[in-house]
Amino acid sequence: MKLERIGIWGNTAKSAVGPLARNLIQWVEEKGLEAVIAQPLAESLGEVRGGVGENRLAESIDLLVSLGGDGSLLHSARIVGGAGVPILGVNLGRLGFLAEVAPDQMLEAMERILSGKFRIEERMNLEATLLRGRKEAGRFIALNDVAMDRGASPRVMEFEIRVKGVPVTTYIGDGVIVSTPTGSTGYSLSANGPVVSPTVRAVIITPICAHSLAARTVIVSEKEEVEIEFHSATSEARMAVDGQVGIALEEGDRIAVRAAQQVTRLVLLDNASFYEVLRTKFRWGNPRWSD
Repeated sequence: MKLERIGIWGNTAKSAVGPLARNLIQWVEEKGLEAVIAQPLAESLGEVRGGVGENRLAESIDLLVSLGGDGSLLHSARIVGGAGVPILGVNLGRLGFLAEVAPDQMLEAMERILSGKFRIEERMNLEATLLRGRKEAGRFIALNDVAMDRGASPRVMEFEIRVKGVPVTTYIGDGVIVSTPTGSTGYSLSANGPVVSPTVRAVIITPICAHSLAARTVIVSEKEEVEIEFHSATSEARMAVDGQVGIALEEGDRIAVRAAQQVTRLVLLDNASFYEVLRTKFRWGNPRWSD
């Protein structure tokens, strides 16, 4: 991978982002490379040369360094994912399941990337189309998930689930999550969904607090379109894309979800398998009993 222009995006709500970004900018320029700073971050740093708008960032960079956490990386993926720009996540959050680099390891990680000691893993995305009547009301890309829930309303919702146009089941409850394997360790997991290796290409349908003894997660092929029709008397129901983009739902709305053509490319620096990361991050382990 040719590296000449390094994009830098940061969650400006985190106080540690400013000093970290300045260190990275200095390192990039000392290497004779060009630092391309996302506009919100540039403004927070007081950069006199200005920054590049998020809608144009992907056009001018070879790599994006995302400073923040997993949520920041999800945002970064929406900015550059469609252009195939690789993303390195620097974790200033809590879990850091997607953003794997610690702040004090950032410059070492950049040295390794410059030396070619890294790998790129492609992650499946979802494309969700919101259909209102006979019209398309919006189209969205998600790296983790597309979730429909009742918002602040106390009323339950009803969802009809179809796969490839064939009725599968109806959920009555708080909502439903459609996730990628990457997103299986996110919101879906908290709703008792399965853990799925991110290298698997599948679509996971997980009910949220379904009012049924028989409600189960369903995993379908990436080649099968999932359609969810929403019914509810509440006016507070919503659809959320990666937990960040929110859209109000109306009675009778349908959401068609399929595997997207685009993928998100993540830069990984170690050889730890997904299962090692899973065990470490979630503190999984087998207790050893002694006499």
